[in-house]
Parts: sequence; C-alpha cells; structure tokens
Amino acid sequence: MKSFIYLDRFKMYSLSSQLMEGVTDYILEETRGSVVDETTQKGPVASGRIIAEIIEKASASYEKKFLHDYAYSLFEDRLIELSKLVKIDATFSRADVLGSLQHSQIARVKGKAKFVDFLEMVKTLRSMNSLRQSLGVVTSNGLRTDLIEKLSELNPSRKSEILSCQTQLKSLSDAKAFSQTPNDSFFQKHLGDVLDFSFGDTLELSMEFGDFRVSADLNRENLRESERSIVKKYSRFTEVEFVLLGVVTQIGDLVSSPEAEEITEEHSMREAININTAALAALENSFKRRSDNEIIIDPIAVYVEL
Repeated sequence: MKSFIYLDRFKMYSLSSQLMEGVTDYILEETRGSVVDETTQKGPVASGRIIAEIIEKASASYEKKFLHDYAYSLFEDRLIELSKLVKIDATFSRADVLGSLQHSQIARVKGKAKFVDFLEMVKTLRSMNSLRQSLGVVTSNGLRTDLIEKLSELNPSRKSEILSCQTQLKSLSDAKAFSQTPNDSFFQKHLGDVLDFSFGDTLELSMEFGDFRVSADLNRENLRESERSIVKKYSRFTEVEFVLLGVVTQIGDLVSSPEAEEITEEHSMREAININTAALAALENSFKRRSDNEIIIDPIAVYVEL
C-alpha cells in the first residue's frame, strides 16, 4: 500500500495513455461538473479501460483521490512490466546511478528525504524582526509579572525603588526593545529579495545518499495536504523513507553555459533579448545551479510504502 503526499495526476494520466491502449479511446468532456461522452473504443484492454473509467469518474467537480491512487498503482505496475522503470536506493553509488540512469528515463528513488521550502525561508526572513519582538515579549512575561506584583506590594515611601521597577516594566513592555539591529534587518530584507528572485515559491524534495543526491521541485498544487501538515507529520528531515518517482531531467557532469555575445546597434530587440538569455542563465546558475553529484527529477509521485 502507498500513502501519497504528492501526485501529479495530469502527468500520470498523460503517460498512462501512452502506455496502455484504451485510455485515449475515451474523450472526456465535463459538462456541468461531471458529464462524460464516450466516443470510440478500438478494443478492450483491461488496464487501459480501468484507467479510462477512473479518469471519467474523477473528472467531476469533486475529486475521489482514491481513484487517482489506484490509477497510479496500475501505472507503476505497467512501467515495471515494460522495464521502463529504474529503481534507485541507498545501496547505489554515484557510479552505479550514472551507469543505470540517463536523461529522460523514469526513475523510482527510495530514501529518507528533506523538505527545503524556499518560500517559507523568505517569509521567515521578512518577518524575523516582528517574530523576534514577539518572542521577546513572550519570554519576558515572567519578569513583567514579577515587577507588577512587586510594585503592588511596595510601600509608597520607597519612591526610588518604585521608579526603578516602573522603568524596568516600561522597557519590558515595549516590543521594540527586543528588535534586531538595523543592520540585521537591512541584511535580512535584501537576502529575502534575492531568494525570492532566485527561487520564488520553490518547494524542493531532496534525498541525500553516499556520494550523490536526488532533488525534485514539487508543485504545491499537487500536494495531498498543506506543507505545514506534511512537515509536522514527517519532519523537514524525515525518519521514514519516501519513494520519489519521476523523469530524469539533469544528470552527470555539468555542461558549461554559453557565454553572452556583445549586443550592438545592429541587433534587433528580439535578438538582443535572445543574447541576454545567456546572461540570465549565468545569473540564475550563480544561485541555483545543481552540483556535479546531483540528479534532478521532474516528479510524478511521492509516497510512503506501508
């Protein structure tokens, strides 16, 4: 059994339609939520027929996720049956992986995972000063309580001690007293801008192995539940092993990006933008270029085997 945290059903059905005859024999047309017209049927093929029926039932306005899950099981079984799936786990070395995998192959990688949420990192940087103030207020509440009680018990004649307690209480009651230094806030604000430009709302699943690692950018719309719920259940560094299945898009030694040509007055605007693409690629690579030992996968599914 599989407990899914991520499933890109559109990629799955697209590939399924090419693996199994019969799926494309149905043209699914949703009218008012769930009306489907069946057109032609070339020939009954069991798994393809089942997939088509699943698509039909799941195309209504409400989604029955268990149907997608069952469709995925058929899809993965078919990949194994046709020897189109390469399985990778912790027993593999980088040399083993490079000898087994190549671009555009479908890989099934199993291992402990790490969730790298760049969007959450940017949010944290931008709210760090406010968070620090709130933490300061919360953690100093005991001192404020003691000062308030002490003031209520002090004899009015002890003016100097009363004034000292009032001064301390005023300082501890001012959230700004717990603020970061202006330089820290300045740095974090602009670091957040750089990360936002470089990574946007990227949610990365990373699996670290002996001498290589596998990374996949997850589309948040395909998550089965919220990011916070997933992190709370599994932790950012998971204790259980996850299965990541997807298409290999980058692997092996890095290839140098082309250098940008010099733009002259003779170039049209379209040509100038085309030339500047190399400069943009160089800028992006300075932040998010993969490492030599990293494999990038376009994810279809992520789940825990039960």
